[in-house]
Amino acid sequence: PYTTLFRSAVATSLGTLTQEAASTLHTQPEINIESWKLCQKARYHWHQGRPDSFAKARALYEEAIKVDPKCSAAFAGLADYYRALALIGVMDPRQVWPIALNFAEKAIELDPFHPQAHIVKARYFQHMERNRAAAGSEFQRAIALYPGDSETHLAWAIFLVQCGQFDLALEELKTARDLDPLNLQIAVGVAWLHCYRGEYDEALAE
Repeated sequence: PYTTLFRSAVATSLGTLTQEAASTLHTQPEINIESWKLCQKARYHWHQGRPDSFAKARALYEEAIKVDPKCSAAFAGLADYYRALALIGVMDPRQVWPIALNFAEKAIELDPFHPQAHIVKARYFQHMERNRAAAGSEFQRAIALYPGDSETHLAWAIFLVQCGQFDLALEELKTARDLDPLNLQIAVGVAWLHCYRGEYDEALAE
């Protein structure tokens, strides 16, 4: 029953939101090239996964906002930064999660179709409010808005694992891998899920 429910919810969300996004593409905010470049540099440092690179990413996002106060990508990036601080325990989650949520909501206010901001909101609902229904809705919205983003599928897959939906999670991880076959984080996710399923040979193969 839960698998059917998840499939139905995803299908409905994808169909509705994709049409919604397509019908309002003309309302997307204009891109400031300088702030866009700063956000791309920030994402590069973010993916290095080191404390010093996280700090560089935050500084670049903050600089992007100074260049363009309406840069939704920079607000979404800061939301993701504080989300990470909460999850890895660098700071008290009760203090950091509200900051992450505020940045995510600001990003959505500027650009309602920014998937990264919806992912941060989903994780806030999941980890702070323990509201799986609200979290699932935000994850589905993010996928509907940007179905070609491997990190969005990875985040949704992790949520599905935590909900015990291993088969659906594996499908999402395979989709993420197809979109970004060189992403080691996704490969680790596939191996990790095989371990959860007791498929140790498959996990070692990954």
